[in-house]
Amino acid sequence: MDKQQSAFEDSPDEPDPAHAQSDPIYVDPDQQSPWEPVGIGVPPYPAAHQKNFRESFFHRQLFGEKLSPAPDASHLRLFIKFIPPAIILLILLFSLVGGGNLFKELLSGKTIQTQQLFVNQPAHLIVHSARGQVHIHGGSDGKVTVRSTKDNAGWDIRQNTMNVDARTVDDGYTILVDAFSRGDVRDAQSVNLDITVPEQTDVEVEAVQGSVYLDNLHGGMHIEASDSINAQNIHSDHAPIAFRAHNGSIDVDQIDGQVSFSTVQGHIEVDAAHLYRHSRLHSLDGKIIFDGNVDPDGTYSFTSQNGEVDLSLPSSASFYAHVYAEHGTVDNAFNGNPVGPGPWAQVNIATQMGNVEINENN
Repeated sequence: MDKQQSAFEDSPDEPDPAHAQSDPIYVDPDQQSPWEPVGIGVPPYPAAHQKNFRESFFHRQLFGEKLSPAPDASHLRLFIKFIPPAIILLILLFSLVGGGNLFKELLSGKTIQTQQLFVNQPAHLIVHSARGQVHIHGGSDGKVTVRSTKDNAGWDIRQNTMNVDARTVDDGYTILVDAFSRGDVRDAQSVNLDITVPEQTDVEVEAVQGSVYLDNLHGGMHIEASDSINAQNIHSDHAPIAFRAHNGSIDVDQIDGQVSFSTVQGHIEVDAAHLYRHSRLHSLDGKIIFDGNVDPDGTYSFTSQNGEVDLSLPSSASFYAHVYAEHGTVDNAFNGNPVGPGPWAQVNIATQMGNVEINENN
């Protein structure tokens, strides 16, 4: 019993803190200090939140302000859900009001322009192209249609302008098409021209940087291109057909007329041809291949400085061949000179660094 009582008694060395620090039960009223309200402790906030403390949820809770419910997250999810359909709807509306072609051009990186001109016949077409391909073909409706396609570099809207001028002059007998470049030519964008003209049209083309394609035309032609020239089904009975390619080849299929073809670096190949008057094919550094017939009243020249010359003439042809091969051989399948009854066409063949072949087509 003494042990249990001693457990509840204060230790002489360590008195009970509650007993040691307790205030007296009774204090004289005259000795009491004035009453001060006990403040309610507020948890400390970081300095960044002290400025907006009165707007905090904890502040409103302490001072009895009305609490607002948290926004419903389902509204936000519903809003996000309808964003893709809204975008699709805007694209459809944009297409209906005429912006579909522009949107398609932006996606494809191309700008397309179509112009239609009325022309009197006989018509004369003059084309100047700074950079790009030129395709000219004959049509049957008597109209001139110029379709210009520009390859845009990047998404800069300033590059979507088309620098193509197409108009008629000379009382509607001449069509001028000028695809020019603004500023530095090295920075000019490529513009491809697709032009439809009446079949009876004389054509002049200057392609500063590009190739030229011709088909189904009847008239005089003067074509100069930095790259290749390709032609099919072309004829002229009143004016020459002149092609000049600087750094490309000349390929022609089905031609009838007086011609003058020349290349600097590239071959010349002519198939299914009928030449007359004074025609000339010359390559500085390329092979010449000719398959066709020559009119007996004309003079024809086939020359290459650094290439072979290969001629194929019908067995019924009448011609006299003058052949010169400085460092090559000559192979003439006709085994005679002149060939056939007169009058004879004068055929001149010359090469410095190549062989010469004259083949007979039965």
